[in-house]
This record gives sequence, structure tokens and C-alpha cells, in this order.
Amino acid sequence: MSSSNGAHEPDRPDTRSAAPIVTVAEALAAARPPRSASGWRHTFSALEERDYAVYFGGNLTFFMAMQMNQLLRGYLAFELTDAASDLPPVFIPPGELVFRP
Repeated sequence: MSSSNGAHEPDRPDTRSAAPIVTVAEALAAARPPRSASGWRHTFSALEERDYAVYFGGNLTFFMAMQMNQLLRGYLAFELTDAASDLPPVFIPPGELVFRP
């Protein structure tokens, strides 16, 4: 029985249960999905989302084009000069070639 005049309430048993003590290793093991024989099945599951697949494909294509550009610039410089010593300036970014007084 509860009163507003400050009377002491009888002790009640604590009905809250204490949370079990779990180590970090146990928590990480429980959070991991179970390993299956076909672990590669979920590797590219994000590509099921159409917009992300288009974004990923565009970035992959752009990256491959940049790599081909770098390779062919070096090949062209070597073909034009027949000297391997002329190759390092080919790989300097264009912004670095601006001479400032």
C-alpha cells in the first residue's frame, strides 16, 4: 500500500532478471552468420539492388578505363621516344605540370 505521506512501502522481490554476462568473443560469434558451404553466395548480394548495381558497374568501367589510359600513355611515350628514361614524366598528374612563378 502506497501513501503520499512518506510511509514505508513493504519490500517487494525484484522481478527484473539480471542480464547474463557475455564475453566479447561470445557476442561476436553470436553476431556472425553461420558459415555455409556456399560462402560466395552472399558476397555480391548488394548487387541485387538495381541502382547500386548500375553505380558499381559504372565505377568499375571508369576505373578500368583509367588504368588502360595510364598503360597506353606509357606505351605511346615509349613508342615515340624509344627511351625508357622519358617515361617518368608521363605519369606525373596534369595538375603538377603547371609552372608557377
